[in-house]
Amino acid sequence: MATHRPVLSDSAGEFAGLLLAQRELTPRAEVIAGQTAVLFPGVAVNVYIYDEDNQPSWSVRATAGDVAVH
Repeated sequence: MATHRPVLSDSAGEFAGLLLAQRELTPRAEVIAGQTAVLFPGVAVNVYIYDEDNQPSWSVRATAGDVAVH
């Protein structure tokens, strides 16, 4: 996955705008992970998606910070 430097939004409206600017699930998950990492410095963030047609049903779609997924 590409590493993006998140830009902290000042309001819920700006955050929603960042999400709506992305049309696909993965870029939206990256926005969520990046914003969460900025709001909570020093934490690792995984954003999971649920797809009942796949096994395992939960899979990591985006990460931020020092994360290891096994």
